[in-house]
Amino acid sequence: CVDGVAQPPLSPTASHPKTLSMDNLPFSPESVFDCDAGVSMWEHGWSAIKKTWCCKQRGVACEPYNCDEDADHWREAWAAGKKAWCCTTKQRGCESAASPPLMVVPVTYLCEDDLAHFEE
Repeated sequence: CVDGVAQPPLSPTASHPKTLSMDNLPFSPESVFDCDAGVSMWEHGWSAIKKTWCCKQRGVACEPYNCDEDADHWREAWAAGKKAWCCTTKQRGCESAASPPLMVVPVTYLCEDDLAHFEE
C-alpha cells in the first residue's frame, strides 16, 4: 500500500518486465525506497535497484570503488585499498583463486568469568 491505496503485484508481465531498472520501475522510487532504513547493512541487505537509487538520488550507500573499472589489468591499475575492498566484497581482484581474505577479530575470553555458571 502507498498512501492507503493497494498497489499491483510486482510479477513479470508485459508492462512489468522481469528485470527492473531505474527506467522501468512500476512505482515511484520516492514512495518505496527509504534510504535511512537498514543503511548500516546496505551492502548485503538492499536490492541492487535500491542501492542505485539511494546512491544517485541521496548520496547514500555508494560503493567506494568500481570493481569493473580497469578489471582487465587490476594488478597494475588498482591501489591496495581497492584491491582489498573489491576482493572482499565482490570477489574480484583477489591475488589467488582461493577465497577472499577473512577479517580476523581477536576475542579475549576469560574462562574464570563463567565458572559460576559452569555445569558438568
